[in-house]
Amino acid sequence: LENTIRWHYNTNENGETIRESNTRLVRWSDGSLSLHVGKEIFDVS
Repeated sequence: LENTIRWHYNTNENGETIRESNTRLVRWSDGSLSLHVGKEIFDVS
């Protein structure tokens, strides 16, 4: 299941419910964006 955005709820050390994901949206210093899904990186335009 490559390129599949996944998430689930977990509990942190304070007992709060948090959402965890294999996906991150990164804004670089030059203003560009990339979507990281697992080990793969995609340019966002």
